Amino acid sequence: MVEKHNRDCVIWPETATPFFFQDAREYQPLVLSIPGKTNAFLLFGSPSYTVEKGKVNHHNSAYLASLSGEIVGKYDKIHLVPFGEYIPLSNLLFFIGSLGEGIGDFKSGKEIFNFSLPQGKFGVLICFEIIFPDLCRQFAKKGANFLVTITNDAWFGRTSAPYQHLAIAAFRAVENRVFIARAANTGISAFIDPKGKIVSQSRIFSEETMSGTIRIMKERTFYTQYGDVFAWICSALSVLLLGYILAQRRKPDG
Repeated sequence: MVEKHNRDCVIWPETATPFFFQDAREYQPLVLSIPGKTNAFLLFGSPSYTVEKGKVNHHNSAYLASLSGEIVGKYDKIHLVPFGEYIPLSNLLFFIGSLGEGIGDFKSGKEIFNFSLPQGKFGVLICFEIIFPDLCRQFAKKGANFLVTITNDAWFGRTSAPYQHLAIAAFRAVENRVFIARAANTGISAFIDPKGKIVSQSRIFSEETMSGTIRIMKERTFYTQYGDVFAWICSALSVLLLGYILAQRRKPDG
């Protein structure tokens, strides 16, 4: 993992550092030394926090470390998992937090942020953010030349869910015509091309590393530019057509 090869970026999965990286003075040097040893940028997931008006807000984050071992970018997960990372309507459902362990109190990130490499820009989708087409397209619309998704699928176990989670990512590649690199702590890690083909993938619950080539894509699809406008137009036409049919039925027979 630390041998030098012809690579540009090493990708670790979601919460690859299961501690607050920003405060981990003992482990920071170990992590930040890896780009120098691999001669590649390092993308990794870690919990983080910010303090606003005396209140601590926790985030599920992704960091990018440069070749010199400096943090050059940070993205905070925007679309959190309800009843996993936060409790919706927590003021009304305050009692849910006491019903089970493992429910987090994370706060959503506020910014669509693209990381930069010398070769181009990329957006990071953390865990189930990849299932949301509009969120993914916003990264591409803002200039991402490819996408990365980092995830922790361990809690799925040996079920069909990790395979479904991977399959969903293929649709995001097609919609935006970009390559996608996927890093999952227990699998399935993969490389997906702009046509949705899974070029290579790891096995589930198998200790593996992968390497692949991603081309920088600069073309923007209709969906990237305009989103679900076609679907909205179809929905509006369907409503108008239904209204017309109902109106015709109510006309008295002549």
